[in-house]
Formats: sequence, structure tokens, C-alpha cells
Amino acid sequence: MLGSIYSYVFCHIFETSNTYIRTASTVSFFLWFAACGILMVLWAFAIGLLATLIHASFRTPNLKARLNTFREEFRAVWRNTLGQIAGEKAGIFKSGVPAFTVPQPEEAMMVLEQKASQLDVNLQVVDPLDPSLLSGLHLGLEGEHQYLNASLAIALCSTWPHKSSHVGINYLNQTTSLPEEFIRGLATASLQGRAQIVSDQFIESESSGDLVFYLDGAHCPESMDVCAKWFCLATKEDCKSSHNQSYCDSERLHESEKNGPFRKHSTQRPLPNFESDQSVQIRSVQVRCHPKDITGVVYHRSYPLIALCSDDCTTYDFHGMVYFDMNQNPLIVFLEIHRVHSSADGRGVLDLKFHPRQS
Repeated sequence: MLGSIYSYVFCHIFETSNTYIRTASTVSFFLWFAACGILMVLWAFAIGLLATLIHASFRTPNLKARLNTFREEFRAVWRNTLGQIAGEKAGIFKSGVPAFTVPQPEEAMMVLEQKASQLDVNLQVVDPLDPSLLSGLHLGLEGEHQYLNASLAIALCSTWPHKSSHVGINYLNQTTSLPEEFIRGLATASLQGRAQIVSDQFIESESSGDLVFYLDGAHCPESMDVCAKWFCLATKEDCKSSHNQSYCDSERLHESEKNGPFRKHSTQRPLPNFESDQSVQIRSVQVRCHPKDITGVVYHRSYPLIALCSDDCTTYDFHGMVYFDMNQNPLIVFLEIHRVHSSADGRGVLDLKFHPRQS
């Protein structure tokens, strides 16, 4: 209980205080950890200079170094190169203490290796976890990037019992199997708001059932890309089911109502994907123009799509980034055309909408 109170107080101090108070509170908390005989502290260093201060102030041999990927957004905050940022992050390295990192950009990796060599640090680069090692289970945290995070966690948890006499597990090789404790922890790990799917059971929709929220967060373009890929993967099965049903409905619509002045049918359009533009420039899109008057405009409720129809008997659709799966295959979205004449003399396409199961 006392540890929980201390953790809460520390987080409050760190979020609301200036740099001097933060540093002083950090030192006091580490002294408290040592006085209480705490065996291990897992710490996330988000500020490079703090890592250097910790290295200079504390000599505990059981402090492991863990480095995540250095992203480009750090440059915007610190106005430094990735190499300089890596040098600050490497301040956590301690002589003779192993360190683990995920694959880094070449510029950053060179600095980390140089710092590790100077301090006689065994710097190891971890690879993504092999899913087959989970004995048929899945990671509790969704997303392909979590397999890299899981591998980093395994490396840390394996080194701790190897260096300590408090736990009898010694597992530094994760190429053939994992201890049951590791598998159970990886499969049950959870973090609300990260790749989380929440169904609202109290709100019903006549067309799609329960209202479903897909929750995730991002703080840079790379993270946003990860969020988009997870979302496409999470909705893949639903898209498959909708597409299969749409093919059947399209056939029925096409075979029916062939007679009369109006025809109703569906067209399938493969939508190519676009990579997200990570620059600050505004993307310009050259759109096609109908030779005659626009008779209808429809917006997609779920995807960045817009479709137009015209007196000239044509329909155009315009789209943004729409992925169907992790391989970035195009997503097929059906466009229903209602009330269309066989020639432009009869006013062409008068009404259209996206397929109800996809809009």
C-alpha cells in the first residue's frame, strides 16, 4: 500500500513540477527504493538528460537498460539529430550491466554501439517474438508491433533471474520455448485504450448490431501508421463477411428491376490505397470533372470516400487511405446506383449511395 501511495505521489510531482524538483524527487525515490530493499525497479526514461543523471547518481548493478525505438518526433522536441538523442538515451548504460534495444535507425544504432563499447556494456538487439512460442495463445496486447515489445520484455525478465539468486528461472534463450510463467503473462497482459475493442451493448443499430469502438492512441506519424494497420487487421473478418454478403446482394439487385425506365444495380470498385503524407505540405488532388451537371453526391459514413453522379450517365468516386488488410490490399466498396436512365438524354444517373452494409 505504501508503495502504491509513493508511486501516485511521484507521478503527480513529475507531471506538475519543474526540472529541478523532478530531479530531486527522482533521487529521493531511488533512495527510498534502496532503503526498503526493493529488488528491481522498472523505469521508463522519456527524457535523455534524466538518463545521464541517473547513470551518474546511482550504482545499483541490477538496473537494466531498455531502449525503445527512437522516433523522428524527438527531433521536433529537442532540435537534435537522432545520433545526439541516442547519445543522451545511452546515458542509462552502466558498466558491466547488460542493455537491450529494439532495432534502431543506423545513425542512432552506431552511437549506442559506441557508448556500449566505451562502458563495456553487452548491448543486445532483440528480434520480434516468434508467435509459435506462445503455445497456441495470442498476446494480450493487439498489434504486430507488440511482438517486438514482447521480445524486449522477455529479454529483461530473463536477465533478472539470471543475475539474481531470488528466482530460480534462468531463461536467456527464447528460440525454442518459453516458460509457462512467461506465456501466461504475455497472454493476459492488458492496457486499456491501446488496441482495445469495446462493444456498447446498450446501443443497437438495425443494420450492424452493437455499436463497436476501436480505441488506440498515437503521438507521431509512425505510431499513427501502426494504429491504422491494427484497425484494418481488427476489422478484417467483419469486412470479409460484409463483402461476401454484398456480392450476393449485388447479384440480386442486378437481376431484378431490369424493366421500366429506371434500373437499379450495384457496382464493385477496388479502391487503391495511399500512403499517409507525413510532411507539412497540403496534398493536392486533381479530381475529374463531369462533362454535365452533377445530380447527386454521397459521403461514406465510415471511410474517407465521396461519390458523384451526373447527367452524363457516369459516376466517379474519390477516396483517401483505405486498407483491407496488413498487406495493404485494396478494399472493395460497393456503390449502388438508383434511378438511372439508359442515356444522357434522359438525365443519366439521378441517385446513388454506398452499399448499406458498408456505409
